[in-house]
Amino acid sequence: MELNNNKNAEDNSTVLPKINVIIPVYNGEHTILKTLESVFSQNYDNFDVTVIDDSSNDRSVQVIQDSSFIEKITFIQNTTNLGISKTYNLGVSKTDGEFFCFLHHDCYLIDPDYLSKGTKVLEDLKIGAVTGKPTIPSISKLSLAEKLYTVLNFMDILPVKEPKVEPVTFAEFKADLIRRETLQSIGNFPELQEVSHSGEDQDISSKLRDKNLTVVQHNDMSFGLNYGGNQDSFLKLFYKQAVLAKSQAFIILTHKQNTVQNLTPNRKLRAFHRSYQIGFSALILVLLIIFLGIYVKNLLLTILVALLGFRFCFYVFYTIQYGLSGYALFFPLVGFFCDLTYGISFFYGLLNGIIKGKLK
Repeated sequence: MELNNNKNAEDNSTVLPKINVIIPVYNGEHTILKTLESVFSQNYDNFDVTVIDDSSNDRSVQVIQDSSFIEKITFIQNTTNLGISKTYNLGVSKTDGEFFCFLHHDCYLIDPDYLSKGTKVLEDLKIGAVTGKPTIPSISKLSLAEKLYTVLNFMDILPVKEPKVEPVTFAEFKADLIRRETLQSIGNFPELQEVSHSGEDQDISSKLRDKNLTVVQHNDMSFGLNYGGNQDSFLKLFYKQAVLAKSQAFIILTHKQNTVQNLTPNRKLRAFHRSYQIGFSALILVLLIIFLGIYVKNLLLTILVALLGFRFCFYVFYTIQYGLSGYALFFPLVGFFCDLTYGISFFYGLLNGIIKGKLK
Protein backbone atom coordinates (compact mmCIF):
# COMPACT_ATOMS: atom_id res chain seq x y z
CA MET A 1 0.00 0.00 0.00
CA GLU A 2 1.31 3.45 -0.89
CA LEU A 3 0.09 6.88 0.16
CA ASN A 4 1.78 9.89 -1.46
CA ASN A 5 1.26 13.22 0.27
CA ASN A 6 4.76 14.68 -0.18
CA LYS A 7 4.42 18.43 -0.20
CA ASN A 8 7.76 19.58 1.11
CA ALA A 9 9.69 19.91 -2.17
CA GLU A 10 9.54 23.59 -3.09
CA ASP A 11 9.67 25.52 -6.36
CA ASN A 12 13.34 26.43 -5.82
CA SER A 13 14.42 22.98 -7.01
CA THR A 14 16.46 24.67 -9.73
CA VAL A 15 18.64 26.17 -6.99
CA LEU A 16 18.94 23.33 -4.48
CA PRO A 17 19.33 19.70 -5.55
CA LYS A 18 16.46 17.51 -4.42
CA ILE A 19 17.06 15.09 -1.55
CA ASN A 20 14.95 11.98 -1.06
CA VAL A 21 14.87 11.14 2.66
CA ILE A 22 14.07 7.44 2.97
CA ILE A 23 13.09 6.08 6.39
CA PRO A 24 12.49 2.34 6.85
CA VAL A 25 10.42 1.46 9.91
CA TYR A 26 10.23 -1.82 11.75
CA ASN A 27 8.59 -1.67 15.17
CA GLY A 28 9.37 2.00 15.56
CA GLU A 29 6.24 3.20 17.32
CA HIS A 30 8.24 4.93 20.08
CA THR A 31 10.78 6.74 17.88
CA ILE A 32 9.42 7.45 14.39
CA LEU A 33 7.69 10.73 15.26
CA LYS A 34 10.88 12.20 16.72
CA THR A 35 12.71 11.09 13.58
CA LEU A 36 10.15 12.79 11.32
CA GLU A 37 10.11 15.94 13.44
CA SER A 38 13.88 16.22 13.09
CA VAL A 39 13.69 15.91 9.31
CA PHE A 40 11.00 18.56 8.91
CA SER A 41 13.04 20.90 11.12
CA GLN A 42 15.87 20.97 8.59
CA ASN A 43 17.04 24.26 7.08
CA TYR A 44 16.79 22.85 3.57
CA ASP A 45 13.91 23.56 1.24
CA ASN A 46 14.02 20.90 -1.44
CA PHE A 47 13.50 17.44 -0.01
CA ASP A 48 10.77 14.87 0.24
CA VAL A 49 10.26 12.04 2.71
CA THR A 50 9.38 8.42 2.01
CA VAL A 51 8.53 6.27 5.04
CA ILE A 52 8.32 2.51 4.48
CA ASP A 53 6.87 0.28 7.17
CA ASP A 54 8.52 -3.12 6.84
CA SER A 55 5.58 -5.15 8.17
CA SER A 56 5.86 -3.98 11.78
CA ASN A 57 4.02 -5.94 14.44
CA ASP A 58 3.61 -3.00 16.81
CA ARG A 59 1.62 0.25 16.43
CA SER A 60 4.04 1.92 14.01
CA VAL A 61 1.52 2.16 11.16
CA GLN A 62 -1.19 3.64 13.36
CA VAL A 63 1.22 6.12 14.95
CA ILE A 64 2.32 7.36 11.52
CA GLN A 65 -1.17 7.50 10.06
CA ASP A 66 -2.54 9.39 13.06
CA SER A 67 0.25 11.96 13.02
CA SER A 68 0.28 15.34 11.29
CA PHE A 69 3.23 14.14 9.22
CA ILE A 70 1.02 11.83 7.14
CA GLU A 71 0.07 14.86 5.01
CA LYS A 72 3.71 15.57 4.21
CA ILE A 73 5.15 12.17 3.35
CA THR A 74 4.88 9.24 1.00
CA PHE A 75 3.91 6.27 3.18
CA ILE A 76 4.42 2.71 1.95
CA GLN A 77 3.48 -0.47 3.81
CA ASN A 78 5.25 -3.74 3.02
CA THR A 79 2.92 -6.72 3.31
CA THR A 80 5.86 -8.93 4.32
CA ASN A 81 9.13 -8.16 6.07
CA LEU A 82 11.72 -7.48 3.35
CA GLY A 83 14.70 -6.50 5.50
CA ILE A 84 16.65 -3.25 5.46
CA SER A 85 18.32 -3.59 2.04
CA LYS A 86 15.22 -4.44 0.01
CA THR A 87 13.24 -1.78 1.85
CA TYR A 88 15.85 0.86 1.04
CA ASN A 89 15.87 -0.26 -2.61
CA LEU A 90 12.09 0.01 -2.73
CA GLY A 91 12.41 3.60 -1.57
CA VAL A 92 15.07 4.25 -4.21
CA SER A 93 12.74 2.96 -6.94
CA LYS A 94 9.90 5.24 -5.80
CA THR A 95 11.89 8.48 -5.80
CA ASP A 96 13.66 10.74 -8.27
CA GLY A 97 15.98 13.10 -6.38
CA GLU A 98 19.66 13.75 -7.00
CA PHE A 99 20.64 12.80 -3.45
CA PHE A 100 19.47 10.30 -0.87
CA CYS A 101 19.47 10.60 2.89
CA PHE A 102 18.95 7.16 4.41
CA LEU A 103 17.71 7.50 7.97
CA HIS A 104 16.84 4.77 10.48
CA HIS A 105 13.55 5.12 12.34
CA ASP A 106 15.41 5.16 15.66
CA CYS A 107 17.79 7.95 14.68
CA TYR A 108 17.09 11.66 14.42
CA LEU A 109 18.91 14.68 13.01
CA ILE A 110 20.19 17.00 15.74
CA ASP A 111 21.95 19.48 13.46
CA PRO A 112 19.30 21.57 11.61
CA ASP A 113 21.80 21.96 8.74
CA TYR A 114 22.45 18.23 8.45
CA LEU A 115 21.10 17.95 4.89
CA SER A 116 22.77 21.16 3.75
CA LYS A 117 26.18 20.15 5.08
CA GLY A 118 25.85 16.66 3.66
CA THR A 119 25.12 17.82 0.12
CA LYS A 120 27.95 20.35 0.38
CA VAL A 121 30.43 17.57 1.21
CA LEU A 122 29.16 15.50 -1.72
CA GLU A 123 29.99 18.31 -4.15
CA ASP A 124 33.43 16.70 -4.09
CA LEU A 125 32.95 13.91 -6.62
CA LYS A 126 35.75 11.90 -5.00
CA ILE A 127 33.53 11.38 -1.96
CA GLY A 128 31.06 8.53 -2.26
CA ALA A 129 29.04 8.91 0.93
CA VAL A 130 28.95 11.08 4.04
CA THR A 131 27.73 10.29 7.53
CA GLY A 132 27.47 12.40 10.66
CA LYS A 133 28.66 12.10 14.24
CA PRO A 134 26.37 9.86 16.33
CA THR A 135 25.43 10.79 19.86
CA ILE A 136 23.29 9.47 22.69
CA PRO A 137 22.13 12.58 24.57
CA SER A 138 21.28 10.72 27.79
CA ILE A 139 22.87 7.29 28.16
CA SER A 140 21.58 7.09 31.74
CA LYS A 141 18.00 6.84 30.44
CA LEU A 142 18.71 3.72 28.37
CA SER A 143 17.58 0.30 29.51
CA LEU A 144 20.17 -2.03 31.03
CA ALA A 145 20.43 -4.04 27.79
CA GLU A 146 20.80 -0.84 25.72
CA LYS A 147 23.57 0.43 27.99
CA LEU A 148 25.27 -2.94 27.63
CA TYR A 149 24.87 -2.82 23.84
CA THR A 150 26.46 0.65 23.74
CA VAL A 151 29.53 -0.45 25.69
CA LEU A 152 30.00 -3.93 24.21
CA ASN A 153 29.86 -2.53 20.67
CA PHE A 154 31.96 0.55 21.52
CA MET A 155 29.51 2.95 19.91
CA ASP A 156 31.21 6.05 18.53
CA ILE A 157 29.78 8.53 21.04
CA LEU A 158 32.76 9.29 23.28
CA PRO A 159 34.06 12.89 23.06
CA VAL A 160 37.44 12.82 21.31
CA LYS A 161 39.36 15.37 19.31
CA GLU A 162 38.55 14.75 15.64
CA PRO A 163 39.01 16.62 12.37
CA LYS A 164 35.91 18.27 10.95
CA VAL A 165 35.71 15.84 8.05
CA GLU A 166 37.61 12.55 8.12
CA PRO A 167 37.68 9.35 6.04
CA VAL A 168 36.06 6.37 7.76
CA THR A 169 36.08 2.63 7.15
CA PHE A 170 32.38 2.53 6.47
CA ALA A 171 29.21 4.56 6.75
CA GLU A 172 26.52 2.81 8.75
CA PHE A 173 23.61 4.22 6.72
CA LYS A 174 21.79 5.22 9.87
CA ALA A 175 21.81 8.88 8.82
CA ASP A 176 23.91 9.03 5.65
CA LEU A 177 23.83 10.89 2.35
CA ILE A 178 24.86 9.58 -1.06
CA ARG A 179 24.33 10.67 -4.66
CA ARG A 180 21.76 8.69 -6.64
CA GLU A 181 24.15 8.04 -9.52
CA THR A 182 26.81 6.80 -7.09
CA LEU A 183 24.45 4.36 -5.41
CA GLN A 184 23.16 3.08 -8.73
CA SER A 185 26.74 2.62 -10.00
CA ILE A 186 27.30 -0.04 -7.33
CA GLY A 187 23.96 -1.76 -7.87
CA ASN A 188 22.04 -0.10 -4.99
CA PHE A 189 21.79 -1.91 -1.64
CA PRO A 190 22.86 -5.57 -1.66
CA GLU A 191 19.95 -8.02 -1.46
CA LEU A 192 21.99 -11.14 -0.77
CA GLN A 193 20.71 -13.08 2.22
CA GLU A 194 24.06 -12.76 4.01
CA VAL A 195 23.74 -8.96 4.28
CA SER A 196 20.00 -8.40 3.89
CA HIS A 197 19.45 -7.55 7.58
CA SER A 198 22.94 -6.50 8.72
CA GLY A 199 26.25 -5.65 7.06
CA GLU A 200 24.74 -3.88 4.05
CA ASP A 201 26.51 -0.69 5.16
CA GLN A 202 29.96 -2.28 5.08
CA ASP A 203 29.24 -3.94 1.74
CA ILE A 204 28.29 -0.62 0.15
CA SER A 205 31.27 1.19 1.70
CA SER A 206 33.67 -1.44 0.36
CA LYS A 207 32.12 -1.20 -3.11
CA LEU A 208 32.57 2.57 -3.02
CA ARG A 209 36.26 2.15 -2.20
CA ASP A 210 36.51 -0.35 -5.08
CA LYS A 211 35.57 2.63 -7.26
CA ASN A 212 38.22 4.82 -5.58
CA LEU A 213 35.57 6.82 -3.73
CA THR A 214 36.04 7.91 -0.13
CA VAL A 215 33.52 7.45 2.67
CA VAL A 216 33.71 10.33 5.17
CA GLN A 217 32.30 11.35 8.53
CA HIS A 218 31.46 15.02 9.08
CA ASN A 219 31.86 15.54 12.82
CA ASP A 220 29.86 18.79 12.84
CA MET A 221 26.84 16.91 11.47
CA SER A 222 25.35 15.36 14.60
CA PHE A 223 22.53 12.84 14.79
CA GLY A 224 20.98 11.07 17.73
CA LEU A 225 20.83 7.34 18.36
CA ASN A 226 17.66 6.05 19.95
CA TYR A 227 17.52 2.27 20.08
CA GLY A 228 13.73 2.31 20.15
CA GLY A 229 13.30 -1.09 21.76
CA ASN A 230 15.50 -2.92 19.24
CA GLN A 231 18.20 -3.62 21.85
CA ASP A 232 16.11 -3.62 25.02
CA SER A 233 16.63 -7.25 26.03
CA PHE A 234 19.58 -9.58 26.47
CA LEU A 235 18.10 -11.95 23.89
CA LYS A 236 18.03 -9.18 21.26
CA LEU A 237 21.57 -8.19 22.23
CA PHE A 238 22.97 -11.69 21.67
CA TYR A 239 20.93 -12.13 18.48
CA LYS A 240 22.34 -8.88 17.10
CA GLN A 241 25.88 -10.07 17.87
CA ALA A 242 25.27 -13.31 15.97
CA VAL A 243 23.71 -11.65 12.91
CA LEU A 244 26.42 -8.98 12.78
CA ALA A 245 29.22 -11.55 13.05
CA LYS A 246 27.91 -13.69 10.19
CA SER A 247 27.47 -10.68 7.92
CA GLN A 248 30.94 -9.34 8.72
CA ALA A 249 32.46 -12.73 7.89
CA PHE A 250 30.79 -12.51 4.49
CA ILE A 251 32.07 -8.93 3.99
CA ILE A 252 35.65 -9.95 4.79
CA LEU A 253 35.48 -12.91 2.42
CA THR A 254 34.05 -10.74 -0.32
CA HIS A 255 36.08 -7.54 -0.01
CA LYS A 256 39.19 -8.74 1.89
CA GLN A 257 41.64 -5.96 2.86
CA ASN A 258 39.28 -3.29 1.54
CA THR A 259 37.20 -3.68 4.69
CA VAL A 260 39.82 -2.20 7.03
CA GLN A 261 40.91 0.98 5.27
CA ASN A 262 40.68 4.45 6.84
CA LEU A 263 40.36 3.26 10.43
CA THR A 264 39.51 6.14 12.76
CA PRO A 265 40.42 5.80 16.47
CA ASN A 266 36.94 4.42 17.21
CA ARG A 267 37.06 2.05 14.24
CA LYS A 268 40.50 0.81 15.38
CA LEU A 269 39.03 0.14 18.81
CA ARG A 270 36.12 -1.75 17.29
CA ALA A 271 38.41 -3.70 14.95
CA PHE A 272 40.55 -4.73 17.92
CA HIS A 273 37.38 -5.66 19.82
CA ARG A 274 36.13 -7.89 17.00
CA SER A 275 39.56 -9.45 16.48
CA TYR A 276 39.74 -10.31 20.15
CA GLN A 277 36.27 -11.86 20.06
CA ILE A 278 37.33 -14.08 17.16
CA GLY A 279 40.64 -15.08 18.74
CA PHE A 280 39.08 -15.68 22.16
CA SER A 281 36.40 -17.92 20.65
CA ALA A 282 38.99 -19.84 18.63
CA LEU A 283 40.98 -20.52 21.79
CA ILE A 284 37.85 -21.71 23.61
CA LEU A 285 37.05 -24.08 20.74
CA VAL A 286 40.60 -25.47 20.81
CA LEU A 287 40.39 -26.01 24.56
CA LEU A 288 37.07 -27.80 24.18
CA ILE A 289 38.66 -30.18 21.68
CA ILE A 290 41.54 -30.76 24.07
CA PHE A 291 39.26 -31.50 27.02
CA LEU A 292 37.29 -33.93 24.90
CA GLY A 293 40.30 -36.20 25.21
CA ILE A 294 42.96 -35.36 22.66
CA TYR A 295 45.63 -33.84 24.94
CA VAL A 296 46.09 -31.01 27.43
CA LYS A 297 48.38 -28.03 27.01
CA ASN A 298 48.96 -26.02 30.15
CA LEU A 299 50.26 -23.20 28.00
CA LEU A 300 46.85 -22.75 26.38
CA LEU A 301 45.19 -22.58 29.78
CA THR A 302 47.70 -19.95 30.88
CA ILE A 303 47.01 -17.91 27.76
CA LEU A 304 43.27 -18.19 28.34
CA VAL A 305 43.56 -16.94 31.92
CA ALA A 306 45.73 -14.04 30.77
CA LEU A 307 43.24 -13.13 28.02
CA LEU A 308 40.34 -13.27 30.44
CA GLY A 309 42.15 -11.00 32.87
CA PHE A 310 43.06 -8.52 30.16
CA ARG A 311 39.56 -8.57 28.72
CA PHE A 312 38.00 -8.00 32.12
CA CYS A 313 40.14 -4.90 32.69
CA PHE A 314 39.45 -3.73 29.14
CA TYR A 315 35.67 -3.90 29.63
CA VAL A 316 35.89 -2.28 33.08
CA PHE A 317 37.90 0.64 31.66
CA TYR A 318 35.48 1.37 28.80
CA THR A 319 32.39 0.88 30.95
CA ILE A 320 33.73 3.68 33.14
CA GLN A 321 34.64 5.75 30.05
CA TYR A 322 31.00 5.59 28.95
CA GLY A 323 29.94 6.96 32.33
CA LEU A 324 28.50 3.67 33.58
CA SER A 325 30.86 2.88 36.44
CA GLY A 326 28.04 1.28 38.42
CA TYR A 327 28.09 -1.60 35.93
CA ALA A 328 31.88 -1.97 35.82
CA LEU A 329 31.84 -5.50 37.25
CA PHE A 330 28.62 -6.76 35.65
CA PHE A 331 29.23 -5.71 32.02
CA PRO A 332 32.54 -7.61 31.65
CA LEU A 333 30.87 -10.84 32.73
CA VAL A 334 28.15 -10.51 30.10
CA GLY A 335 30.81 -9.32 27.67
CA PHE A 336 32.55 -12.70 27.77
CA PHE A 337 29.38 -14.39 26.53
CA CYS A 338 28.97 -11.71 23.84
CA ASP A 339 32.55 -12.43 22.75
CA LEU A 340 31.74 -16.11 22.35
CA THR A 341 28.48 -15.39 20.54
CA TYR A 342 30.20 -13.10 18.07
CA GLY A 343 33.26 -15.31 17.55
CA ILE A 344 31.40 -18.58 17.01
CA SER A 345 28.88 -16.87 14.69
CA PHE A 346 31.77 -15.33 12.75
CA PHE A 347 33.34 -18.75 12.19
CA TYR A 348 29.96 -20.09 11.10
CA GLY A 349 29.58 -17.23 8.62
CA LEU A 350 33.13 -17.75 7.37
CA LEU A 351 32.60 -21.45 6.79
CA ASN A 352 29.19 -20.86 5.23
CA GLY A 353 30.63 -18.24 2.86
CA ILE A 354 33.45 -20.54 1.75
CA ILE A 355 31.07 -23.44 1.17
CA LYS A 356 28.75 -21.28 -0.89
CA GLY A 357 31.64 -20.04 -3.01
CA LYS A 358 31.38 -16.38 -2.14
CA LEU A 359 35.13 -15.84 -2.42
CA LYS A 360 36.08 -13.46 -5.20
